[in-house]
Amino acid sequence: MFKKLLFAVLLMPVTVFAQNTYDLVYNTLNTKCSNAACHSASSAEALKFDGTPGAVYSALVNQLPGSSAALARGEKLVWVNQPYESYLLKKAASWLDTDLDLPAAEADAAHVNAGLSNIEAEFIRQWIMYGAAQSSVLIDTNIIHAYYNDTARAAFYPKPAKPAPGTGKQVHMGPIFVPGTGTTEMEFCLKHELDFDTDVEVNATEGNMNPQSHHFLLFRFDDSASAAAMSNGMRRILLTSGNSSFDGNKALSSAWQTSQTYTLPTQTAFFWPKKTFLDLNYHMKNYTAPGTSGVQPFDFYLNVATTPHLPTSNTIEMKTKLVNNPGLIIFPHSTAELPYADNDNGSNETRYVWMMSSHTHKYGTAYNLYTYDGNLHNGYGDTIYNGNYEYDPSGATLFDRGYYDWEHPSVKYFVPQYPINFATSGVVAQTTWNNTGGNLIHFGYTTADEMQLFYYMYTTRLAGTTAVNDVKTGDVKFTVYPNPMTDQGTLMYTLDNAATVKATVVNVTGSEVATLKEERNQAGTYTMDMGSKGLAKGIYFARLNVDGATYTRKFVVQ
Repeated sequence: MFKKLLFAVLLMPVTVFAQNTYDLVYNTLNTKCSNAACHSASSAEALKFDGTPGAVYSALVNQLPGSSAALARGEKLVWVNQPYESYLLKKAASWLDTDLDLPAAEADAAHVNAGLSNIEAEFIRQWIMYGAAQSSVLIDTNIIHAYYNDTARAAFYPKPAKPAPGTGKQVHMGPIFVPGTGTTEMEFCLKHELDFDTDVEVNATEGNMNPQSHHFLLFRFDDSASAAAMSNGMRRILLTSGNSSFDGNKALSSAWQTSQTYTLPTQTAFFWPKKTFLDLNYHMKNYTAPGTSGVQPFDFYLNVATTPHLPTSNTIEMKTKLVNNPGLIIFPHSTAELPYADNDNGSNETRYVWMMSSHTHKYGTAYNLYTYDGNLHNGYGDTIYNGNYEYDPSGATLFDRGYYDWEHPSVKYFVPQYPINFATSGVVAQTTWNNTGGNLIHFGYTTADEMQLFYYMYTTRLAGTTAVNDVKTGDVKFTVYPNPMTDQGTLMYTLDNAATVKATVVNVTGSEVATLKEERNQAGTYTMDMGSKGLAKGIYFARLNVDGATYTRKFVVQ
């Protein structure tokens, strides 16, 4: 049976903001702990509060617990950056947050609500989230006092349900306390380590956050070394401090400007290793703070749905590209319209885009995305995203709002995925701002600054195809999907150079049963509908003749 952990019921006096945060935590634990189970010499499950501040720090921070149950859950006594995986906080303050709940065998009534005040427990939670350093002032104790002493304080964000065991994980960033001056906004990054039982495929990402949130970006570090190179704790994003939310060797996975779920297309997923290092980027603005103190607690909850990634898996990796213009300048009292191209334009691959969205700050009035065409003014080819429109996850365009909503920009989905040949084309943005003020506006991280950013998710192969079914010989790439197909199917080919193309379908006896199209095309990616040909069930061959050279692909109609 687990030892009981008892605390006195006294409220600590108001502390001074300049106090070293670990000293505050150390004194709290030593003052309020009155049971031998807390101490290093008395129990295998001890929380190890005995000794000098340095000895206690070394015994707690990033150390494994003596509790076999906590070990099985993958916890540490104090896990830097991660309060909800820290056994110390669960034992000391399990009432503070349901994410700190313990099973009944570990959370007996003798220590729940038995010692620490909400304020003291919050100090420990914030100390861990802000990096659990031994010597520095990490947290603003005044804002924590202001929040908890406000009888009309704002409620914490409602906690969404967690994925069922074995089906995914939930990551909780927060609470982050933002003062309510009417204009206050803050942006932070926080690295977070996830341990899975095996490499996983992430099939869906669900983001839940306060309505006042400006954005949340989910990055994944390239590897453990890249994560280790980034400092611990909450990293405040300010241009004046020389840091950026884009710093480090990492790639974007998902982005939110409102709560929503991204459910990836069938047979696609993000690929995350067994040990995954995330970077959580949260931008908040407290503009409708309730209560007398006006302090608003911000939380972000990330649910990821996972399945094991097996060596035999035929799942296609979903990737995300983030494009950002750091050189943006907008003159006072002026309207500006600027193009900005994806720096991957010209790369030698075809990308099948599934979704895309855009991002500006308050001066943004229009945002369009086009396929890139070097023969046209500013490269604006076909329109693939109009920021004035509302789109449906089914791929349908719902309606024209008549304006660009920079706070909640449109997310467009492509069903089926939209092919773009980046060897000859790509993506380019057309963005418009109206700078109504008298200041020169630059790229920046607050809503008084500006951005020209867009992102999209894509695969380099389509569901229903295999690597064998994608043929590239000379200057043509040729595929048929899905394979097998039913009443719908598509033939797609990519030309590196202009050519005359004729596509036909033949049966197993070699007889031509359908002519799809004959056309002269420039370099680029083209599709032909096969579903309208009324093919009976059976085995067929798609035949593509390109300037006299013939390519053949086998496919099945079910």
